[in-house]
Amino acid sequence: MTPNGTTTTTPKSTAYYQKGNEEVATETPLITRKLEKRRILTSKSERLVIVLVGLPARGKSFISRKLRNFLLWNGSQCKIFNVGKYRREATEDGKHGDANFFAASNNHAAQLRQQAAELALRDMLRWLDDGDNGTTPTNNDNDDDDAILRNPRMLTRGMSLINEPPEADRVAIFDATNSTDERRSWILNECSNHPTAVGVVFVESICDDEELLRENYQYKIKSSPDFEGMSPDEALEDLRARVKNYEEKYETITDDGQSYIKIFNLSTKLMVNHIYGRMAKTIVPAIMAWNVGTRPIFLCRAGETQNNNAAAATTTTPNNTPTTTTLHDLIPIPPLLDINSPDSTNNDDDAAAAEGWIQQHIMNSTIQQENLCHLGKQHPQGNHHRRSGSNRMTSSKKKNTKLGTKGIKFRDALEDYIEQEGTAFMRKQQTQQTHFDMDTGTSLSGLASYHLPQQQQPETTAGTTTTTTTDAAAAASEESRLDFCDNPTTNHSQAAVDEFPLVILTSTLPRAAETVMFQRHSYPLSTSPNLNPLDKGDYTGLELEEIRQVDPQWFEKLTNDPYFTRFPGGESYSDLITRLEPVIIDMEQQTAPVLLVSHISVLQTLIAYFREDTPTNECMGLEVPLHTVIKFTPSRGGGWVESRHSLLLQSQQQQQTKGDVSSAASAS
Repeated sequence: MTPNGTTTTTPKSTAYYQKGNEEVATETPLITRKLEKRRILTSKSERLVIVLVGLPARGKSFISRKLRNFLLWNGSQCKIFNVGKYRREATEDGKHGDANFFAASNNHAAQLRQQAAELALRDMLRWLDDGDNGTTPTNNDNDDDDAILRNPRMLTRGMSLINEPPEADRVAIFDATNSTDERRSWILNECSNHPTAVGVVFVESICDDEELLRENYQYKIKSSPDFEGMSPDEALEDLRARVKNYEEKYETITDDGQSYIKIFNLSTKLMVNHIYGRMAKTIVPAIMAWNVGTRPIFLCRAGETQNNNAAAATTTTPNNTPTTTTLHDLIPIPPLLDINSPDSTNNDDDAAAAEGWIQQHIMNSTIQQENLCHLGKQHPQGNHHRRSGSNRMTSSKKKNTKLGTKGIKFRDALEDYIEQEGTAFMRKQQTQQTHFDMDTGTSLSGLASYHLPQQQQPETTAGTTTTTTTDAAAAASEESRLDFCDNPTTNHSQAAVDEFPLVILTSTLPRAAETVMFQRHSYPLSTSPNLNPLDKGDYTGLELEEIRQVDPQWFEKLTNDPYFTRFPGGESYSDLITRLEPVIIDMEQQTAPVLLVSHISVLQTLIAYFREDTPTNECMGLEVPLHTVIKFTPSRGGGWVESRHSLLLQSQQQQQTKGDVSSAASAS
C-alpha cells in the first residue's frame, strides 16, 4: 500500500524468492497425520524415562550424572536407577564383574542380569508414581535424600507455604547397556502398560574412536567397583573381554518410530529422532555442550564501588551501643533458608538496588528513615505499592557505579590471578600439543587459528632427517592464521590473546565490565542481561524493612516462600534459574577457561548448579564474598571441584611477605 492509497504488487518471481508461497497454510489429511507424533511429543511429560543405551565405557554414567544435576537444578525431580548397582547387590559370589558373567553362553548370569533390570525398573516406576515418599527403592546409589533437598518443589521441611507451587515433573534415568532391541522393547512395553502415562526417550552413546576408548577404559578400571582387587593389566583385559561379549549381541537403535538421541564420540555429533518440546529446547543443547575438557570456570562479583563501603546498617540501643540489623531481625526465616552471608561488610551496591531481598544488611538507619518518610507521603496507608514498571519505587540513596579504591585493587589482582591460571592452563595444553586462542570459527575448515595436533612422520633426504606433517593443508592453515593475526577483526591485542585463551562473560552493569578491563591483557567481552541481578520489579531500590512497611501482606508471602515468591513486576529465584539456563550451557560448552563477573543473586544460583550437594531452593543462603574468585574445575565423573581465592587478602599477604624480606635484607 502506497501513501496515496494505491496498491503495489511485487513481481511474482521476486516475491517467490523473498517470501515463498504466500498462500495461507491449510492442514491436509497428510499433514495432520504427519504432525500427530510431533503434537503428542511436544507436550511436556510429567513423567519421563530417559533410557541410556551403549556398550561399556562409552560415558553413559557420565551422561546420567550430568543429566541428573542439570534437571534437578532446573526444577525437576530426577533420579538415576543404575542397573549395575542392582546387579552387584544381587550377586554375592564376587563374580558379578567378571567378563564371563556377561558371556552370551552364561544363561544363569543372563537370568540374574534380567532380574536386576526388573528390580530397577520396578523401583523406577514406583518412584515415578510416588516420588521419594513411596517405598524406599533398593538402589540408593545417588544420595537421594540430597536429591530431595536439591529440588525446590520436593521440599518444605516444616515450612508452611502459601500458594504452594504445583508438584514438579519427575524424570527417571535408567542407566544400563540396554544393548538389544528386545531389552528396549521390554522397557517400552512396561512403561506403556503402566497406569500413569510415562514418556520414554532413548539416549545412545556411541564411540568408535580407538584413542578415546583407550582413555575411557583406563578411567573405567580405576573407578568401577567391578575391578576392585585386580591389577591394572588384569582389569583392562577383563574389561576388553566384557566389551567383546556385549559386541557380539549389540544392536544399535534403528527404529525411527521411537524417540531417541544418539551421541557420537563425546558429543562431536548428535542424531535426534522425534525429539520435541522440553527435550529439544533444553536437554539437547545441554548434551551438545557437555564435554570432558579440563578448562576451569571462575566466578566472582563485580568490584567494590566508590560508595560500597557503608554496607552494614547500624542502629543504636538505649545505652548507645551500635548494633547490626540482619535479615533474621526482619524475617523469621527458618534455618533451611538462612540467607545471611558472613560477608556482612562487603555489601553489593547493585544488589541493594536491583537484586532484591538477598542482602546481608539494611542501609544506614538514617537513610531508612528518610525513605520511609518519603514513602509515607506517597502511601499514607503504608501497605500499597505501585504496579507500573515505569513508576518503580527507588531508594533516595544515590548509586555510584564506578569502581572504588578496593574495586580497582581487585581488578588488578584479578588480572594477576587469571594470568597465573591461564598460563598454567596453557602449559597443560602444550603437553597435549594443542594450541588455540579466541579467534575460532564454527567448523574445523573455518577455524582461523585453532590448530589440532598434526600427526608427524620422519622424512629422510640425503642422509638427513626432517619432520613434515601428513596433513597437506597444514601450511595453508598456518598461513591463514598468520594472515588473520596481522589483520584482526577485533580491537584487542592479538599478542595478548595468543598468551592464553579466556572467555569473559559479564552482566550489562558498567562496574561488572570495568572489573575485567585489565591493564596488560585485552579480551573480547560478552555482556548479557541474563547475568543482571534479580529483578525486584516495583520494589527496585527498596530494602526489606521498607518493603515490609509498604506491603506487609506480600512480605508475609516472601517470608513463607522466599524461593518461588515473585516480586511484583519482577522475578523470583525460580525465574532467575530459567534465564540463567543459556548461561550454564554457554559455560559448559567452552574448552577455554571462563571468567564470569556478576552479582550476588546470579552467582548464588550458578554456584548451586556447580555444587551437586547444594539444594537449589537453598541457593539464597550461599556465601558469595566480595573480591573473591570461586573456581570450579571439572572432575572426570561429571562433577566439579570448588576452591575459593580471596585475592585482596592474598595480595596483602604477598606484600607483607615482600616487606618482611626487604626488612630482613636491610637488617643484614
